[in-house]
Amino acid sequence: MRGLNTIFNMNQHIIRKLAFIIVLIAAGTLCAQPADSYNKYLLAQSYEQAGQPEKALSIYAEIYNAWPQNPEYFQAYNNLLVKLKKYDKSIEIIKTELKLKPADINLHGLLGKTYFMSGDDEEAFRIWENYLETYAANPVEYKVISNLCIEQRAYEKAAEILRKGNERFRSPAIFSYEISNLYYILMQYRECARELLSLLKADPNQYGTVENRFQFFGTKEEAVKDFIAVLEEENSSFNPGIAKILSRLYYQNKNYAAAVELDKEIDSELKESGSALVNLAQRLSADKQYRLSVSLFRYLLETYPQSGLIPGIKIGLARALEESISEERENSGDAWKPLRKRIPADLSLYKEAITLYTEIQGDIRNPQLSAEASLRLGILYKQTGDYDKALDYLLKIGEEKRNTPYAASALMAAGEIYLLRNNFPDAINAFSNVQNTYMPDPQVAGKAKYMLMQCYFFKGDLDKASEVLGQLMINTGDDVNNDALRFSLILNKNFNDSLSLVKFAMAEYLVFTADYSGAEKLFRELSLLRSSLLIVNISGLRLAEIETVRNNYTEALAIANRLADDPVNLYGDKALMLAADICSKGLNDAGQAIAYYEKLLIKYPASIYLDKAREEINNLKKKSI
Repeated sequence: MRGLNTIFNMNQHIIRKLAFIIVLIAAGTLCAQPADSYNKYLLAQSYEQAGQPEKALSIYAEIYNAWPQNPEYFQAYNNLLVKLKKYDKSIEIIKTELKLKPADINLHGLLGKTYFMSGDDEEAFRIWENYLETYAANPVEYKVISNLCIEQRAYEKAAEILRKGNERFRSPAIFSYEISNLYYILMQYRECARELLSLLKADPNQYGTVENRFQFFGTKEEAVKDFIAVLEEENSSFNPGIAKILSRLYYQNKNYAAAVELDKEIDSELKESGSALVNLAQRLSADKQYRLSVSLFRYLLETYPQSGLIPGIKIGLARALEESISEERENSGDAWKPLRKRIPADLSLYKEAITLYTEIQGDIRNPQLSAEASLRLGILYKQTGDYDKALDYLLKIGEEKRNTPYAASALMAAGEIYLLRNNFPDAINAFSNVQNTYMPDPQVAGKAKYMLMQCYFFKGDLDKASEVLGQLMINTGDDVNNDALRFSLILNKNFNDSLSLVKFAMAEYLVFTADYSGAEKLFRELSLLRSSLLIVNISGLRLAEIETVRNNYTEALAIANRLADDPVNLYGDKALMLAADICSKGLNDAGQAIAYYEKLLIKYPASIYLDKAREEINNLKKKSI
């Protein structure tokens, strides 16, 4: 028995040892299998990248079937099936996976996407909606499914899914922005606006973001019109938030008057005391809406006379009035004429600006504004022809405020007044002293030198005029130096004929002072000269310009034609430009004007007036359509 037990024990030991060996062998086999499949996976990838998808597909199928629980193998296999348009097989393996993981959103998404790509979009939608109804537990899942629709450009379905999510979870902050984006893509701009407004009503704290969305979406003209229509409906019973957004859209749509009226209402309802309106008035002025800016500043002065903002309102109104004056002059019927009257006929806006600047200038609490107001008063009095008052302000700044940004401009204006009054010594002194002031604009020095040169030229001191002109010619590039270059031609070519040149200088001075009758007499004498072709040419052109300022268009056109037809006239292109402008703006003869502009383009291909001529031709042709 002991022997049998010994044998039994030995057998048991052997069996246990064999079992251990079998386990090791099995474990080795199991470990080898994944490594082998991964090598095959890499091989399949290399086939796919090498453009042999069918070989890759067979290997993907093999390793997927062997190891279906490996998500990487499943994904690679399914992606290639879809790429090769083997949609049925893709659907088959996805459904197999779904049996194991029925609540997996990624698998439902893939299944619907495959159906969609196969052309069965209704089945795709059914699968996605079924998932949301059966398994979805949070808003994010609705957004995931919506994004799948967006990937397939099914924007309407995406919006529908988001709306259902919003209805279920009542979370407009999560859904409404994306819904509005989709409406915008679909060009359903009114629905886009309504969605954003529904969010604003549900959560007023979203105002800033909602306003930004309206501004961003409002870059499309057709969108902003629909937005305005919806906002006007919603604002029928005044809502401050909606009104503010509407006002910004009015401004964006260049409906400035409507923006101003609505902002007045907002200011009144919210008791803002004009603070936002001041900013709007300044913005209108910056955007060159000067009349509206003036109107709004006036409203603020009348509505809030005791406001602490009054000094800023006054300076804003005065500046806007000056810009409005300049705009009216540029848009007047005579703006195109090369020569103009010095004193305007209507001084009402000037007087209002003068009154405001006088009040500001007397306020010693703000020295900088006071100094600026003094400069503006001097310039305005100069423009209205009240030279004595103008000099009172201008000389005080030029002499006492040398280190301010206003002194140079004050001396320039004072020098021009002295020149208009035939007071050459004081004019020369004023223009010379500009260089001793603080000049924020580097071109001011050049302008002062040019005016100094003109002083000497007008008084007949040709040597001094040439000396200053030589200094100017050292620096070239800006408009002043270009004027100096043209002037140098006159001086250099006619220096030996000093009598004719002095007479020409006197005629030019009379043009500067707007004494066109006196200038005409001298230019007629100069136009008969034999000694200087250049002076003859300029004199003829000046005569045409003088007739133009007098509205004698027939005579001006006759002179311009003679100049343009003269083969040796150095100002033929300028004469043609004047003739064209006379026909276009003086005689309203578009056809004849276009003929002159085109003649200029052909005859003078290097003229400085080419761009202007082309622009005028285009404008005239547009008007005739």
